[in-house]
Amino acid sequence: MFEREESTLIVKLSGEADLYGSSCLKQGLARKLGRVRKLIFDLEELDFADSYFLRVLLGLRKQLGGVSSVKVINAKPNVSKIFEITGLDELFM
Repeated sequence: MFEREESTLIVKLSGEADLYGSSCLKQGLARKLGRVRKLIFDLEELDFADSYFLRVLLGLRKQLGGVSSVKVINAKPNVSKIFEITGLDELFM
């Protein structure tokens, strides 16, 4: 689900952000990124995330060109763990 607040796009994810889910997300976002300066991913309903999802986030961060352009909020402990293990919690959380 996507919500827009001026130049910020809030993306609420559920289920799994694996190769298939992240690919669908990437395609869905491609049509919504016009004039977006910041992305916030609300992961409250996300049960699983893998390294492909992290690659998507890194690519979006590079595309939007900012240190705080992509943020993750409300991640469950098992999803937060992949960010912590890779050290990407400092970039996204």
